[in-house]
Formats: sequence, C-alpha cells, structure tokens
Amino acid sequence: MKILEVIKNDMVRELITKFNVTHELVVSISLVTNWGKFIDFSIPKDVKNIIVIVPEDFDCDVRNQIKSVRRELSVIVLKLPEIKGKLYVLY
Repeated sequence: MKILEVIKNDMVRELITKFNVTHELVVSISLVTNWGKFIDFSIPKDVKNIIVIVPEDFDCDVRNQIKSVRRELSVIVLKLPEIKGKLYVLY
C-alpha cells in the first residue's frame, strides 16, 4: 500500500491493521468536487467501513458528503501533515 510509504504515524498504521484494510484508492483532490458520489461509484456496496486520509489543511467536509450518499457506511477521516494534494480511501 502506498499510504504506508507516506505515513509514519503508528496510530494510523495500527488503525489500518485493526480495520483489516485490503484496498486503497488514491485520488488528486483537485479532480473531485463531490466526494459522496465519488465514493458511491468507487467503493463496492458491501463495504461497511472506510478510512479517508486527507491533507492537514484540506477544508472540505468529506465525511458528511459521503454520509449523505451512503448512510450505512462508517467513515473515519484523518487529517495528516504528511499527505499533500491527494486523498486516500482505505477499505
């Protein structure tokens, strides 16, 4: 997984292990305007939990956009200083 090359935070690594993450999507933040529709289209319907990792200065309410489209999805959003210009979706 590319995210493990980027982050050094042990708590995040532990979270990834705990949630048994097997898939990763990486997208440039500038390419997507509606994160709810993007996630709905990109993530299989049987997925129940996702971890979204964004840059520390990202000023968008990704969680609410996703929940407005897929209410049943459990969404954890982490803002990390190591992330630059991309959004990582782990599931």
